[in-house]
Amino acid sequence: MKAEDMGWLGVPNSDLLQSALYLIRTRTAETYVQKVKAHSGVEGNKKADELAKASLEKEPDASTVINVPVNWKYNGARLAKMNFNSLYRWINYLEDKGPTTRAPQIVEWLLEDFAAWGGRKHTPESLWNSIRNSPFRREVTDFYWQALHGRTVCGPYFCHWGGEWEERQFCSCGEMETLQHILNGCDDREWVTKAWREAVNILGELKAAGQEAFLIPSYEQAMTIGLTSRKKKGAERLIKIVISETAFAIWKHRNAVVIRNEAVNGARAASTVRDVILRRAQVDLNTTRLPEFRSRRHLRRQIAKITATWENLFREVPGPLRWIPSDHG
Repeated sequence: MKAEDMGWLGVPNSDLLQSALYLIRTRTAETYVQKVKAHSGVEGNKKADELAKASLEKEPDASTVINVPVNWKYNGARLAKMNFNSLYRWINYLEDKGPTTRAPQIVEWLLEDFAAWGGRKHTPESLWNSIRNSPFRREVTDFYWQALHGRTVCGPYFCHWGGEWEERQFCSCGEMETLQHILNGCDDREWVTKAWREAVNILGELKAAGQEAFLIPSYEQAMTIGLTSRKKKGAERLIKIVISETAFAIWKHRNAVVIRNEAVNGARAASTVRDVILRRAQVDLNTTRLPEFRSRRHLRRQIAKITATWENLFREVPGPLRWIPSDHG
């Protein structure tokens, strides 16, 4: 049982569920559990509802409480079933800490800004789903997850490292570093602007916005790019890939500057963005060449989506990647 594997953490009425499991497991006969639709005329379900409502009007009866023996109680969670999320929840619970993420505040702020610059209103769930179900690479998805939780290694984070690291919480311009400052807020790092301009140039070359001029996105637009919607799904997918990959490339270059003391200039940043997009296109192209993609009907739609994303990629310009009709059927 999943709730039991997680140690019953955050499960309402877990004591009643544990008592029910104890009774089932101590039966000598086999037990069959069948799920039935609520309020659909099933006699047993109707009777259970009546008993539950009647019990609410009565005083608690101590004689009906089922005491589960200690040797039948399983404390803690199964390590093999845990993920990072459940592990952090347990650590916070055992240390009696409050919330350790700023995700609700960050997400609310981003969604308000998204609605303000012309997008329709979205729920926090839709923003999280736009990252999970997006065309982002795994590394890029992890970066966005950290960003929305406020857990990127910048600014005050370096105070925990002590020593010379404490000085690195500040940008070369003197301001405290935040992810917003890194991606769009520092005038001293001209290479950031060059990287974004290269992304805009690529979208222009691939006609992602049609005749519309594409502008450098704000921080809020870059963080909510997964919510972007276009009539042409190929253009929508391309915009999501280019903007997210550029934001991640800027973040990696900033880490090279701050953590590894490397020098980054505009030419290097722009070249990185173009190379990343070319590599991503090559991966997509190679995917469509896999035999299973051509033999299974439900995967052909994926081929069409990928084709629509990159169909204008250097069609007239020679380069390391040539996208021709024979490549995608």
